[in-house]
Amino acid sequence: MLGVLAGCWGPDWGEAYSREEFRAVKQEFGLRPSAPRGGRSVYLSPGRAAFAPEGLPGTYTRIAAGGLVIDLTRGGTAQPSVESIVAVNRELRAAGALEPLPAPFDRDTF
Repeated sequence: MLGVLAGCWGPDWGEAYSREEFRAVKQEFGLRPSAPRGGRSVYLSPGRAAFAPEGLPGTYTRIAAGGLVIDLTRGGTAQPSVESIVAVNRELRAAGALEPLPAPFDRDTF
């Protein structure tokens, strides 16, 4: 579903999460609510997807617009732990895939 929405909307990033997962990632990294992050699945725009490391514990789906969805639930067949979601966020941040956009923005935003 995240890939379908991203294909129509063209966001910079997006995520699907539970409230517990959101709080854990926010607390671990000290993020404001609108800061890029991942949940049980994460959409990365083409620019962000270029930094996504291989080998994260999920399925990788490229969408037609060039972005990437990384689904830690593997299509709903797995339930990632909060700890694994935080670890994936750590890897995505270290790779530069979740860096804030430069100001002024170098792409359209919604």
